[in-house]
Amino acid sequence: MLKNHKKRKARWSRIFILFAAIAIILSFTCQALGNSEVIELSYEKVIVSHGDTLWSLIKEYNNPINNMAKAVYEVQEINNLNNASIYVGQVIYIPTNLK
Repeated sequence: MLKNHKKRKARWSRIFILFAAIAIILSFTCQALGNSEVIELSYEKVIVSHGDTLWSLIKEYNNPINNMAKAVYEVQEINNLNNASIYVGQVIYIPTNLK
């Protein structure tokens, strides 16, 4: 009888620890999601001229850029570009508040 009581108590202790761990993880997850910053981008419509590159256009409309490779990737995504190649006369949109 005492053996069964100890087993039951140990089982409830493990269940309690499991639920406590889940609660802690959920609270940190919710807190992290609540602190996420929403940044609304504004765009500049640009007609590509001779000598323009994505890099130069991003630098022209954003200052400073912490991660230029990420910024180029984001501009490619916004404009549905397969790579960083652009051509004269092409219309592209450059976010003006990239970091």
